[in-house]
Amino acid sequence: MAPPRPLGAKAANRFNGGGGSVNRFNQPVGHGAVGHNHGTPQGGSHQRAPGAGFVPPTTVPHNVTIGGAPAGGLSVSVPGIGKAGYGGPTALSNPPRTANMTPVFAKANDFIGRGELAEALELLSEYHDKQLSETDRRNLTDLLDRLAGTVIYSRQHILEPAHIVRAGQTLQTIATRYQVPWRLLAKINGVADPNRLPLGSQLKVVRGPFSAIVQLEKRQLVLMLGGRYAGRFPIEIKGSQPTPKSYVVRQKTDASSPWLELDSQFRICGVNSSLAATAPDSQGCAVLSRQDCEDVFDILQISSQVTIRR
Repeated sequence: MAPPRPLGAKAANRFNGGGGSVNRFNQPVGHGAVGHNHGTPQGGSHQRAPGAGFVPPTTVPHNVTIGGAPAGGLSVSVPGIGKAGYGGPTALSNPPRTANMTPVFAKANDFIGRGELAEALELLSEYHDKQLSETDRRNLTDLLDRLAGTVIYSRQHILEPAHIVRAGQTLQTIATRYQVPWRLLAKINGVADPNRLPLGSQLKVVRGPFSAIVQLEKRQLVLMLGGRYAGRFPIEIKGSQPTPKSYVVRQKTDASSPWLELDSQFRICGVNSSLAATAPDSQGCAVLSRQDCEDVFDILQISSQVTIRR
């Protein structure tokens, strides 16, 4: 299967679903020690990873996997993992500015070695917005992207048991039960017809809702799921600057250019949206690439919390 671009990770993500869509999320993260190693770039022009990756489009990623071969689903493309491990001199050559990440990476490495990927993701998610050395930040982000790709967006049943389709169920009714948009489940599971699910079939599910953090100074939107990092997307702010505070998604418009409204003065939209080009001074918009906006639209739902920070 061609390496998919991560969903909930940095830039655009294509899924591995029906209708010929391309999947970008989940390749297994290898068990054992993990370290950062850029190596030689391969394929593609965007770095991904649920989440949802998010590195400059000029960087070209390697394909990496977490834990055994996935059953399918979203795939994360990110820089390669070396063999030195995070405890090695190359991985941790720069002393951290605040948090001491050496024991954190060691503990995460132990979790990954035992196949406890959800635990590793939860542990490392606590540090995604802390002050770190540049090397630690790069290592942390790369690993978070890969873990999120496998834990959240692959078809491996890591956070929740597989959902067994029962008589009368549609993807919409199942998604409502788990508080996530049905389109997300369709993309993860490769469902072509959301109204016709084979009785007794197994679906990968995650329990939402997802939330988002808009970081104005870093110019990125970070997705979270129950306290776990779920990917990041680069953004630009057009129009007026939003007031840093907590919002909720109060409206989603599924047009040729989907957008999400937080209040009458601020929205999340794609670069191809008319809102991005014509936002008046009294209104603002967090602008994502077209594919990134589609991904965020399919992950966040009405009432999802969006926190804006400086």
